Amino acid sequence: MTDKARRGILGTFIGSALLLTAGSGAAAELKLMCVTGMKEIIPALVPQLEAAVGRKVTVAIGQAGELKTRLEGGEIAGVVVMARVVLDQTLAEGLIVAGTAVDLSQSSMGAGVRRGQPKPDFGSIDGFRQALLAAKAIVITDPGSGGVAGVHMADVFRRLGIAEQIQPRLTLNRRGANAEFVANGEADNEVLRKFRE
Repeated sequence: MTDKARRGILGTFIGSALLLTAGSGAAAELKLMCVTGMKEIIPALVPQLEAAVGRKVTVAIGQAGELKTRLEGGEIAGVVVMARVVLDQTLAEGLIVAGTAVDLSQSSMGAGVRRGQPKPDFGSIDGFRQALLAAKAIVITDPGSGGVAGVHMADVFRRLGIAEQIQPRLTLNRRGANAEFVANGEADNEVLRKFRE
């Protein structure tokens, strides 16, 4: 991420935090909920945010669906960072203050193979389908966690008509980066592959 992007995100958080903590007393703590997709960025900004708002900032990290469930259960956070599709749901449910949502970034999804493996044909829908059918193991974020990428990929598998065929080789991941899981060979280990939590 560029310095300009970091400054933009930090500026947004500082503005939100100042509004949320105004008049709440100097000792007030600011709780920030953050999706795992931003876990490398947001916690790194905490010292700057604390210095700017004069409050201790704690960060709770989880999949978007998990964070939404926590909010539905009554957990309070001053700032919530999650995928727009889930954020819109929380807004519709009245869990987020109307008019406070700000787009911080955009992200892309990708697919890759372990180093040393042949490069699959991802250049067409049929090539992508065949690559998935030929894969020894496939790792995605567990859709049950509410992670947007996992929900999307489960739908892709369904639309490609291969969901049942790849099921025996599919790992549903709830911790760490999917790419690391593949890169370190853990995805190929039958004992570890079934469910990573």
